[in-house]
Amino acid sequence: MTKEENVLLGKRMNAVRKEKRISSNELSEQCEIDPVYVRMIERGVRTPSLSVFIKICNSLRVSPGYLLAGSLESENEGQYGAIFERMKELTPKQTDMVTAMIETMLEKLEQ
Repeated sequence: MTKEENVLLGKRMNAVRKEKRISSNELSEQCEIDPVYVRMIERGVRTPSLSVFIKICNSLRVSPGYLLAGSLESENEGQYGAIFERMKELTPKQTDMVTAMIETMLEKLEQ
């Protein structure tokens, strides 16, 4: 990742953490990493390993695509992340309905 991509990742991570009212110390405990390391990631100084990145995503309950938006080649990745975040708020029945709608739409596109 480039320096700019690290900074963007860190800013998004920081914003989500603050939005969810999780301190950097709490996040570090949940991810089993040093609090200083969390702050270094948020400042864009360090790039987390894949295993740490996954722990961060799980702890913050955010999709990897959301944190990486702007770093990925796909322009749609940010949209996918936003949709994923909205889907997490649905009930299981609502999730099933949305999934069925998407599958039906994709089938129609393939025809």
